[in-house]
Amino acid sequence: MRFAPLKYIERLAEAGLKKNLIPEKDLGSRTRNGSGAFVPQLLKLHIYYDHPRMGYGGDSKGTVEFIKTRLTSLAQKYKYVEFAVQPRVSNPPEVVAVYANGIEKRFPLKRFPASAVYEKISTLLGTSSRGPTKSRSGRPVISNEDPVVHSWNPFDSEHRFKP
Repeated sequence: MRFAPLKYIERLAEAGLKKNLIPEKDLGSRTRNGSGAFVPQLLKLHIYYDHPRMGYGGDSKGTVEFIKTRLTSLAQKYKYVEFAVQPRVSNPPEVVAVYANGIEKRFPLKRFPASAVYEKISTLLGTSSRGPTKSRSGRPVISNEDPVVHSWNPFDSEHRFKP
């Protein structure tokens, strides 16, 4: 025997009245990682460089080469990250990563070749604002003493409370 409300809902669906009684399910995604939704931790990457001119800007040559050759492919691969490229005069090149929790990480790219700039930016794209967690090493602590003494309980104590 079928459950009675289900039969009633099926009859309403056949009549075309189901939408009037049962509200549509909210299918909007929630911003929680691991529950069917993906929330990117890295929101924005600022790439600052000094454009190399005749005899100047030697610190930014690798960064400029990276911008010209590899940045578009990275931007197409990571569409959820905003890439901002800005020239700065007389300053060494750097990359600034802005994360969802408001933390900014700055990394200088002074005299890096284009391959090293690519490696640094690709590692930033795959990390969160917290650094790698420290792994515990060594043996667990083993004690011969009794564990921490619990709070006194009048019912389980040897010396019962007698008013």
